[in-house]
Amino acid sequence: MLEIDGKKHGHGMAISTFLASEFGLMGKTNMDRFKIEQLLNLREDMLLSEAKHFLEGDAHKKAEFDKTLVEDIYPKFLQHFSNALEENGGKGFVIGPKLSLGDLILYGALTTPLKQHPEIVMKFPMLMEHRKRIAVIDGLKQHIDTLPDTPI
Repeated sequence: MLEIDGKKHGHGMAISTFLASEFGLMGKTNMDRFKIEQLLNLREDMLLSEAKHFLEGDAHKKAEFDKTLVEDIYPKFLQHFSNALEENGGKGFVIGPKLSLGDLILYGALTTPLKQHPEIVMKFPMLMEHRKRIAVIDGLKQHIDTLPDTPI
C-alpha cells in the first residue's frame, strides 16, 4: 500500500514502477523501461511458483512443487535473469550504467532460492557477483542489514 496526498494505492508492481520512475530508477529510454518491466514480470511469475510451494499444506504435493522449483522453475528464471545481465556486459548493472529497478529485482529474485536451494543459484556466478555489487551500495546496504532473517 502506498499513500500519496491522502489517497491509497495498491498493487506491488505498479507501486514499484511508480517509485522507480519518481527516483530515476527506470533507465533513460523506453527500451530501458521495457527491459525493467520485463524483469519485473518475470520475477512475478517466479514468485507465483514459489508461493504455490510455500503455501501448500500437503507434504507430498509440497515435495512435488519443490522438485519442480529445483528442476524447472529456478533454472529457467535464473537463466533469463543471467541473460539480461550478460546483455549489459555482466560486470555492472542490468540496465545501462547505473542502478535501476532491474538491479533491485535481480537482487530480490535471488533471496528465496539462496535460502532454500543455494546450490542452484551458485550455478549462475554472474548473478551472484551482481548481488554482491548491489548489496554494498550505500543506502541499500544499510536497508539490507536491517531486514529480518526469514526462510523465504
